[in-house]
Amino acid sequence: MWVLQEIANAKRAVVHCGRYSLPWDVLGTVIQTMRNGKVDDVLRNPRAVTAISMMAEYRREKLLAAMGHPAPEPATSLLDVLEEVREFDSTLASDKIYAVMTFASSGNDQNRVVVDYSKTAERLFTDFAISELGKGSIDVLTHCVWSRTPSSLVNLPSWVPDWTRSGAVPLPRAALPRSR
Repeated sequence: MWVLQEIANAKRAVVHCGRYSLPWDVLGTVIQTMRNGKVDDVLRNPRAVTAISMMAEYRREKLLAAMGHPAPEPATSLLDVLEEVREFDSTLASDKIYAVMTFASSGNDQNRVVVDYSKTAERLFTDFAISELGKGSIDVLTHCVWSRTPSSLVNLPSWVPDWTRSGAVPLPRAALPRSR
């Protein structure tokens, strides 16, 4: 999960694969160009493509801000960001939310989630779901996924999304981060 922050905040990022290396910004630009041209479907791992695209966009925004350009307000809700990073691994379940809060539109999302590692992941996920429902929207319920394998979060109500579980809750393509 924290790799998103690492890429976004790095002064210089390089991708290494065996004896080859490539500046991160080149990889990110290629992937984003493929997504913008809607030719990324030929790639074998759509989640990896989404992850690279997200990291490239967040990195671009951070670099623009560092150069004094006003950063555009993210257009993606925290709920949508959580769905996009659902497949990412995290040692602490709470980091599934904490690690990506800054990548969501600040509206009320960031103000609703307070980083508190004394709170259990079950409590954090439940409080977030209650907060979403309190806004008058039931969208959070569409992110609950069923799985045959039991969750490690044993005290999580069935109506609360378990962000540690893989799921097939596709977002409309328009909701995914794009280059501006």
